[in-house]
Amino acid sequence: MVESNISANDANKFSVSLLAFWVKGSMSVDQNFLHINMPNTVLFGLIPAGKRKENTPLQGVSQVETNNSFKLGAMIFGVIIALAGIAEMQESGVAGLILLLIGILMFLSGIKTRLSFERNGVRQSIDVPFFEGSKISEFADKVTNELITYQVDRNNRIQTENQTSALNAQSAQNTQAIINAVSQNNGASTQTAQANAADKSVQFCPNCGAKNSAEAAFCTSCGTKLK
Repeated sequence: MVESNISANDANKFSVSLLAFWVKGSMSVDQNFLHINMPNTVLFGLIPAGKRKENTPLQGVSQVETNNSFKLGAMIFGVIIALAGIAEMQESGVAGLILLLIGILMFLSGIKTRLSFERNGVRQSIDVPFFEGSKISEFADKVTNELITYQVDRNNRIQTENQTSALNAQSAQNTQAIINAVSQNNGASTQTAQANAADKSVQFCPNCGAKNSAEAAFCTSCGTKLK
């Protein structure tokens, strides 16, 4: 378990300088954030200076990619210094060798591997030395996989919420339908009771069929005795 954690931590660390290659920053990603804690560099990327630290929500990250970039200024300047070192070696071998090594380092510092991504619509980039190319590519793939997982989970969550809302709406409609049916049934029962009460308050003549009050002894139409 300890070895696994150490390996995981090493995989998240990246050199930022060709000259001070032991100075490293870190980049990691989890289910919610992209974490960046990387030193900045000066003098064509040879010397670390300052630090870039940010935690970006995954919902604002998109279009993650890596590519190789070339700093022509650093490469040309490195060639010039290397040539000067070769020329100097004829008079002072040590000084010439130092200049040659500086020129080579300067030239190589112009070869970068770049991690780029969009953060809330703004393009961001992080450059590392060329020898970190494979690690930065693996990290970009990891970020992309986390983004896919995040988007799938988000879509599933939205779909679940929509389904729950639809079920709640349907349940409310069913409840209202039951209430309406009960109300209609109560209304019909009331009307029936009123009709029955009305029927008991009148009587019909057996001779002519005329309607008479329940208390009438004789038909008001034909005079037939009712009681």
